[in-house]
Amino acid sequence: MRKALLTLTLALIMVAAGAFSALAATEVNLNVNGKGIPSINVLVEEGISRFSIDDFSRITGATVVWTEQDVIQISKNGKTLLLTMGERDALLDGNKVVLPRAPIRNGSVVEVPLRFLCETFGCRVDWNAADKTVLVINDEKRNGMNPTELLVNSNLASESVNTCSLDGITNMKIDALVDGERVLPTPLALSVKQQGSVQIEPLQVYIKQNITSKMETDASQESMVTESYITGDKIYIRPNGEDWFVQDLPLPEEFWKEQRDIQSDPLRAAAYIRETGMILSFGDDVSLDGKDYYVINAYLDPNKFQQTYLNLMQQMAQGMPQDLPPEIIQQMEQLLAKVAIFDCNYKLYINKDTLISEILELCMRMDLNLTKEDLEQFGLPAESEKLPEEVYVSMEIDGSYKMSDFGEPFVAPDVSNARNIADMIPQPGENISEQSN
Repeated sequence: MRKALLTLTLALIMVAAGAFSALAATEVNLNVNGKGIPSINVLVEEGISRFSIDDFSRITGATVVWTEQDVIQISKNGKTLLLTMGERDALLDGNKVVLPRAPIRNGSVVEVPLRFLCETFGCRVDWNAADKTVLVINDEKRNGMNPTELLVNSNLASESVNTCSLDGITNMKIDALVDGERVLPTPLALSVKQQGSVQIEPLQVYIKQNITSKMETDASQESMVTESYITGDKIYIRPNGEDWFVQDLPLPEEFWKEQRDIQSDPLRAAAYIRETGMILSFGDDVSLDGKDYYVINAYLDPNKFQQTYLNLMQQMAQGMPQDLPPEIIQQMEQLLAKVAIFDCNYKLYINKDTLISEILELCMRMDLNLTKEDLEQFGLPAESEKLPEEVYVSMEIDGSYKMSDFGEPFVAPDVSNARNIADMIPQPGENISEQSN
């Protein structure tokens, strides 16, 4: 009797486990406007798809803000949706609506129902059962153009402008841990203010950077000023008001020509956007300083970004005076593979009158994890016992850049007395003080 009861109990447990397994969330694919997005995780549970609210913002361009600790406000095109964590009841433009699933926290990620939010803010959603793929169509347009068409037309409009000025600021926070212990007492904060000018043909770029660094918990800070000047084949650098130094530009002039050709060819430009894994969407139009702007949100797919970066490295290697060893490219590929988190998105503000992109806002986060085996592969000292077991680096970057003074004459710095950059590198037996004398 006891054996029969035990057998029945085990059978019931197995049935229950099977039922729970059937109800468990299943990861499925996502396709946006005909493009597969493997970097965005979508889960389906009991027929309801969900993904992170950050990914929702990326593919729709909606603005997401926390108004209270557990209340999220989503807005776009005059619509406003208020969500409360853990509750299915929500407010759409002040009217009560019921979500198919409550927003929840899954670790550091806030998950929301995909179909409901996407359809509320103008997208069409479908399901391909054969491929287990959620299909999202965002066909929003501005003046008859979708985001890709507007960006391509903006590139074409920029071709008519040969010069402009640049003002910007980049804020970075860097944290590093070795075997769980911080390299620095607190994360390092860097602020870089940039001023300069750009000429497209012939290529000339001048940038002056004021770099300020400080620890997050320390009021003291250090500053330095660097200047750089780039031509079609040279790069000049001037640290802290000292002499100019010069070296050959790693990227050949043919590379810059190819980039300009891509920008001026609508078909190639659209293909390039697709190949590099950009997800484009419209934000709400804005008015700034008396000008009206279209806003395009761009999100870079991490997987395709890695491949694009490697292709760039290979082009750089071909342009070097001496060919880079193949191991360098291989090591770079291995390093990119160790990136645990890569999240990069930016906004472009396109002048409605001229279609020229005048403002860019950038937000990027990257986390890198390296083991002792990784460090050995990268050619660090052979004494493995001296290498750490794990190195973790986290970097956050926020930047804002504005272009102006279109068509004004480009003024180049005087670099006639520039010294070869090899002079900055001390030779064996030579110390820095001797070199400066």
